[in-house]
Amino acid sequence: MKIKRNELESLKNFLYKQTQAFEADLAEAQSTAQSLASSQALRGDVKTAINHELNYYNLPLLQGYVDYSNLLYTEFDNLISDF
Repeated sequence: MKIKRNELESLKNFLYKQTQAFEADLAEAQSTAQSLASSQALRGDVKTAINHELNYYNLPLLQGYVDYSNLLYTEFDNLISDF
C-alpha cells in the first residue's frame, strides 16, 4: 500500500484546522462555564452545588479535551515526521 506524503500533509493541515475550531469552541464553553460559576443569579446550596459541578468536573473536563486535542495533533505530526 502506497501512501503519498502530500496526502498526509493535507490531512495534517485539515486536522490542524479542525483542532483550532474545536479549541475555539472549547474556549467559548469554558468562558461560559466560568461566567456561570461567577454569576450572582443563584444563591445558597443550589449555587454551591452548581459551582462544584462546574469547577470540579466540567471545567477540568473541558481542559482535558483541549489537552487531548493538542496531543492528537502533535502525535500525528510526529508520525508524519517519522514517515
